[in-house]
Amino acid sequence: MLNLTKIIGEKVPNGGTTFAGITTLTQVKLVGGKKNPHLGRVTKRTVANVMLFADYERSVQRKLYKEGKEGLEFEVSERTWGTRIGKSCFIEHNEHLYLEVIFKSVTSVEYFLDGQPIDKDDIIGLPPHREADQGGLEDKVTIRTYGCENIERITIGGETFV
Repeated sequence: MLNLTKIIGEKVPNGGTTFAGITTLTQVKLVGGKKNPHLGRVTKRTVANVMLFADYERSVQRKLYKEGKEGLEFEVSERTWGTRIGKSCFIEHNEHLYLEVIFKSVTSVEYFLDGQPIDKDDIIGLPPHREADQGGLEDKVTIRTYGCENIERITIGGETFV
């Protein structure tokens, strides 16, 4: 597993911001319960561009201003799980470490059933995508939180860590 706290600690000053590319492999949550034959067998590999770490509330306020909606108020809710480690992009929860990022764009997405490629449309019980409201923003500030054990690689400043 990557030592993300060391890598990011060296590349991103505490409380600072930088862009990165990450590749993650995560378990896909499916609906249908125990009757679903794909339950627990589907994974998703995502290659994405993200921002390590920024002030989420400030990012949303800035976008509201750009969209001419500066009079609208937006306040970040309290965390429902985990504890942020200082001013970093790391969250600790139940003795696990998570990386919280602002999601910018997807480069590629692949799905696997038992490690073999599968078309997204062939996955049984894949729930529909939902978006948050964010005070009426059209260009949303999307937060993603990844278990550090699910991050296969990260590229920061042109340097790739596997």
